[in-house]
Amino acid sequence: MPVVAVVNPKGGVGKTTLATNLAGYFATNRHATMLGDFDRQQSARHWLGLRPTGVAPILTWETRDEIQRPPKGVTHVVLDTPAQIAGKRIADVVRVADRIVVPLQPSMFDVLATQQFLEELKAGFANLRRFQETVGIVGMRVDTRTRAA
Repeated sequence: MPVVAVVNPKGGVGKTTLATNLAGYFATNRHATMLGDFDRQQSARHWLGLRPTGVAPILTWETRDEIQRPPKGVTHVVLDTPAQIAGKRIADVVRVADRIVVPLQPSMFDVLATQQFLEELKAGFANLRRFQETVGIVGMRVDTRTRAA
C-alpha cells in the first residue's frame, strides 16, 4: 500500500492542494483511499466534507496526534502535513511514508527554505539512494514560460 506524505515545513506552498488532488486521483482510479490531515487548520478534512455525494469515496484519518500505519482495507494513503513540521513528527512521517512529495513554489524564499529542509530530511535516511528513491519535488504554480519552470 503506498503511503504518500506531502511535506514542506514552509507554509503556503500548496501542501493541502497537492494532497487533496492526489487523494482525489487515487479514489477516482478506484483505490480504497484515505486522506490524513495532520495540520491544525484541518483544510484537507474540510475539503473532504465539501465533496459532492456520488464521487469516489475518500476515508479520513481520525487522529491528529500520532502517525501510524493505516487500517486494513485501505490501499492508498495521502498525508497532508503541517507547516513547521520537524523532529519526531518528521521522523514519524519518514518511517511510514513510501513516498514523500515536497511542493515547492517558484520564489527564492521557498527555494532556500526547501533546500535547507531537504538537507535535514536527507539526514533521516539510511543512505542517499533511499532518499533519492523516496523524495520528489513538485513545482506548484509554476508558469511554463518562465525560467523557474
